[in-house]
Amino acid sequence: MESKQNDKVRVAFAASGKYLDIELPEPIQKEISGKDYIPYGRFNTYPDYLLSLYQNCSTLKAIIDGNVNYILGENFSLKDGFLTQAEAEEMLRELARDFQIFGYCFVQVLRNPMGDIIGLERLPAEYVRTDKDHQAFWYCEKWGSRSKAVVYPAFVPDFATAESSVYMIGKGRGVYPEPVWSAAVKDVEMERRIEEFHLNELRNNFLSSAIINFNNGPVSSEVAEQMERDMREKLGGSENAGRLILCFNENVQNRTTIDRLASDNFDTRYQALASRVREQIFISFKAQPILFGLTSETNTGFSTQEFSDLFRLYDKTMIRPVQQMFSRAFSHITGQSDFLTFNTFTI
Repeated sequence: MESKQNDKVRVAFAASGKYLDIELPEPIQKEISGKDYIPYGRFNTYPDYLLSLYQNCSTLKAIIDGNVNYILGENFSLKDGFLTQAEAEEMLRELARDFQIFGYCFVQVLRNPMGDIIGLERLPAEYVRTDKDHQAFWYCEKWGSRSKAVVYPAFVPDFATAESSVYMIGKGRGVYPEPVWSAAVKDVEMERRIEEFHLNELRNNFLSSAIINFNNGPVSSEVAEQMERDMREKLGGSENAGRLILCFNENVQNRTTIDRLASDNFDTRYQALASRVREQIFISFKAQPILFGLTSETNTGFSTQEFSDLFRLYDKTMIRPVQQMFSRAFSHITGQSDFLTFNTFTI
């Protein structure tokens, strides 16, 4: 009697990719027993996530960098004090960038032993945590590690006993105000993933939707994995485009074959998705692409008149409020009215 094993059909697959279950970080702000500050995010790393989105999404970076230039304006005036014009510009640029990325920023106020203010510095927002009443600020460059945070008291104008204190710019619901583009975080994440998709397509030589059949029968998992590694090394990646593939077969029946899978027009679908998420990102800023030197489906060129008309409204609703917030903050810190004034950007 023949073994039933001979009646079975065995099929072996060597997967060329991995399934990714993506869980996006959430802006959780919840008190935790034993901690004096309020963590931001499930693992207290949500600011790092926002910063990574800014660094890896070209549309978001273009808008934020453009807004920073608009906030600093054509130029700004600073009363004589403890900052040179160059120092003030560098600090204001970093503060404006933090405010656009995170929805808040921090000024460190330095005093001498007599209690006089001798310096103002920007404290990187991604490293700072605070309590629910904003009475103290914890600074640490490696949250989640064993590094100990430095604690600074909140700035109080008439309380000059602390050599260093912190003033927070930015108000909103919750301990940590959300940035203006918070409703578009998923869209920013999708744009970043779309760019990764195209990069991987290039790395894989646009051959990700294919099955290579070795028709000599199933092999062990160890051999299959080794074959996959060899195929990736010799044929994968943009640098291997156009290489010849040599196959040595005993006969026609056992020859190596390649079956192309239906692509479902992924390139077209991704392009449509990219256009949608880009539009949503601009909507979150109440902005138009032309304001940042970018084209759109309806605007393929640059018009000075159109830019001026659009910028007039954008400046009034999105730029001046930030400038006024900064001016009030520095007047409050220094005790000098109109310590900092901005001149509107012009083209």
